[in-house]
Amino acid sequence: EPGTNPLIETQIIADIEALAGQYDIVIPFIHMGEQYQWVLPDVLIQLCRRMVDAGATTVATSHPHVAQGMEWYNNTPMIYGLGNFIYDQMFTVDTAQGHMVDLTFRGDRIVNFRMHPVEIEDFTQPRLLGPGETAAFMDRMWRSHDFMRDRG
Repeated sequence: EPGTNPLIETQIIADIEALAGQYDIVIPFIHMGEQYQWVLPDVLIQLCRRMVDAGATTVATSHPHVAQGMEWYNNTPMIYGLGNFIYDQMFTVDTAQGHMVDLTFRGDRIVNFRMHPVEIEDFTQPRLLGPGETAAFMDRMWRSHDFMRDRG
């Protein structure tokens, strides 16, 4: 049934458990996090991990308008904060860039993933980043990843 699923952990976990019993691949795409922050708060990272423990294949998040890094949890990439794709926030490099994620499956397992960084031009046109731009984008992504790892 259509509608918004509020960020209520018991409801989300129950939904994932039910869906994982019916489908081979379940990927929650969650709208959460604090705007313009590079890293999700610990409480939200733990929630994403509980989603995988409940049967989600992986989890992707959006909302903060910046890319927030990623981590590996239970042999799956967790993609936090995809950043902006088509949006009117071109006031910083962080808000003008985001990424698409390409997942490859073998059965119900993710066997490969690839990030495709983009930058918004003219407020509505995503453009794939060139090699030097991609290196700078990935450097920011890995700094976020390292910060999450170092927090515990």
